[in-house]
Amino acid sequence: MAQSGPARTPAVGGPPGHRALALFRDRAFRRVWLVGLLTGFARWADMVVAGIFVFDATASPGAVAFVTFLRFLPMIAGALSGTLAAHLPLARVLRLGVGTIAVAYAALAVLAVAGMLTVWHVGIGAFLVGTYWSTEMAVRRTLLGEIAGTGRISRARDDPRAPPFDPAAMMAAAMGIDWGTINAARLIGPFVGGALYETHGIGAWLVACALMFLAGTGATFGLHPAAPPAGLVPAERGRQLVVAMVDDILVACRDRLVMGIMAVTVIMNFFGFCYSSMVPVIGKDVLGASPPEVGLLSSMEGIGALVATAAVAGVVRPAWFGRLFLLGSLATLVGALGFGQSGSYALSLVLLAAVGCGAGVFATMQSTLILTSVPAERRSRTMGLLTTAIGLGQTGVLMLGALAGWLGASLAVIVSETIGIVLLAACALAWPAMWRGGVRRA
Repeated sequence: MAQSGPARTPAVGGPPGHRALALFRDRAFRRVWLVGLLTGFARWADMVVAGIFVFDATASPGAVAFVTFLRFLPMIAGALSGTLAAHLPLARVLRLGVGTIAVAYAALAVLAVAGMLTVWHVGIGAFLVGTYWSTEMAVRRTLLGEIAGTGRISRARDDPRAPPFDPAAMMAAAMGIDWGTINAARLIGPFVGGALYETHGIGAWLVACALMFLAGTGATFGLHPAAPPAGLVPAERGRQLVVAMVDDILVACRDRLVMGIMAVTVIMNFFGFCYSSMVPVIGKDVLGASPPEVGLLSSMEGIGALVATAAVAGVVRPAWFGRLFLLGSLATLVGALGFGQSGSYALSLVLLAAVGCGAGVFATMQSTLILTSVPAERRSRTMGLLTTAIGLGQTGVLMLGALAGWLGASLAVIVSETIGIVLLAACALAWPAMWRGGVRRA
């Protein structure tokens, strides 16, 4: 199931610079990281550009929220994608997914250049792109974690002279690097996307997305399926997928730490992160911002997330994983609450940077906690369940869109984030295992 590259430099669990250097010397890590960079650049910018296009065409916050929801709807099937990923070579699944989305963006670009692109085309495209993102946790991020951790364990067993290293610290470093890279792309992408939209129309942006996914597809051709690392239990080929998926859900339900992570994930996506669908609406309607300025608002989230993930990758210890996960969640909700109350463009930039800090820590620790707390043979499956939790939470976008139509976008964000803060506190009390770190891999 795992992908292991020909890295020869052992990953020591010492200073953060050593961890990052060891990871980037691994050819397979570099290629999977590059796919994340290219597709991550397109992901966040495309959400902003699509939102501006839909709002310009309909003047409806509800329509913007609905198209955003279509992008996240396929994530509800994340549990199935995780079960499938446990039975298939991850590198091949990644190649197929990235290549398919390159074709989808190319088709949308043709429609845009021909002057035939409509809101419904954008919605269908958002759904197709969301189908790829529904596999991100179970495929690309799991593959990255396996390269950083488990694959190195097998090499260390073969080389007794290799220096000791901490697989949990290496996985945390890999997740920090990956999320930091994606957020660096998020820092630039929305502004570039907004500028392209204003100067050349949505067609230019769609062409750029097609080219980025095409380049990502090329990077995956350097990844070759490998045998599972020593200690992994091979997937049971004869089991029906539905039975396997139900078994995965039951196993997760018996794990207090995993259930706490899933609950917080649903809350954050339903009440917390749904604010992002209103950034184009609040930016244009409340703050009077231009498309590039709306893009800059989203870019500020990237600045905050980049700083936070760089810090996490450098100094985090396994004992802190759960606490940082909860604190990052709280910082995100409080910052978004402030954004909903702000009527100043400058203050909104600062608040969204704070939101990005919290979101960066949340996302890094979310993946790290799963990868370091479940047995290796269940990582893809549990990451798939995590994707489903994210997808279920995305229904909050519809709730926020309805509230925005009734109360206005700003007040809707305030209500949503306040409820999220209350429920997060309840989760912290209900699942205290999250405060204890959670690194207990077999």
